[in-house]
Amino acid sequence: MVEHPGERGGRRVAVNSGGNSVVSLAKFASVLRAAEEVGLDVSLERTTLGIAADDDADRVGFLPVEAYFAMWEGLMRRHHDPALPTRIAQVPVETYGLIGFMAITSQTLGESLERAIRFQRLWGSLDQWSLPEYLEDRVVLGWRSSGPDVRLGVRAAAEYAAASMWAGLQAVVGSMLPARNVEFSHPRPRDVTAHAALFGVAPTFGAARTAIEFDRTVLSVSLPKAIPRLSSLLEQQCVTRLTHPPSPSPTLIRAKTVLRQAMLHGVKPSASLLAKQLNMSHRTLLRRLADEGQTYRSTLDEARQDLLRSDRGDTRMTTTQQAALLGFSSVSAYHRARRRWGG
Repeated sequence: MVEHPGERGGRRVAVNSGGNSVVSLAKFASVLRAAEEVGLDVSLERTTLGIAADDDADRVGFLPVEAYFAMWEGLMRRHHDPALPTRIAQVPVETYGLIGFMAITSQTLGESLERAIRFQRLWGSLDQWSLPEYLEDRVVLGWRSSGPDVRLGVRAAAEYAAASMWAGLQAVVGSMLPARNVEFSHPRPRDVTAHAALFGVAPTFGAARTAIEFDRTVLSVSLPKAIPRLSSLLEQQCVTRLTHPPSPSPTLIRAKTVLRQAMLHGVKPSASLLAKQLNMSHRTLLRRLADEGQTYRSTLDEARQDLLRSDRGDTRMTTTQQAALLGFSSVSAYHRARRRWGG
């Protein structure tokens, strides 16, 4: 676990935020493009994730949620800016691809918000916004999170989620919208000036949940760029993508087979070895795995677990033999992996 730069205390809690959640490549691409819009160099993240500069915000495929948190942690540590998620979020809504165009061409803010929440599954199964809560004269948007995980990447992702939602609503309206109240479940960063400027109110940190509260009347505001027919066509595209997901390619099956064979022959597995065996570049390998919702590490983990479930991984083998078979550098590293896999 790590602490937010300059945090003012707060108990650290270990929570498994990832689970089996995934984040769409479209979301990765949109965040990286938004970061570039505010002048950040994200070439390292693009290389690591296998997401090229010309990949748009509608790219098909998914990666494990931990890769998303790792991306945010890397950005935060390199740029040393506690307001980075808030700054990145304030880019043209069109940066977010299909959902962004559908939102901006809707007739009212309420319709735009309803559609954005309804189709947020296109971004993956990472913690999502719940349906709006209508409380007399106000609306509350709650961010469904996995728990008070205060890892830097998780906290940055939560702040980006809230900031991009609010910046997006202001973008489609074309004017400043002051929130009534904004809450985050994680501890307060050292500087919240940018947060207050975006939301129009200083957020509360260490709250029970992450949420945004605003006046209910703004939902009826007409949008200046409304094109009802176009928005309906874009909505149909979203429906199609949700109901007819693309068929997976055989890359994952081939990759796991190559990794298992390498380990069975005493060869230490590596991404470069795998790419060579599959006759593709390292970058292409990462992109192909990403289309399957995988990273190299998650693919290797699955291949290792496959071997453990086979005769080669039965209880007649010692722990040291199992660790060596699976290519771990030490028995302790093997034990850590077993705990990560759930024992």
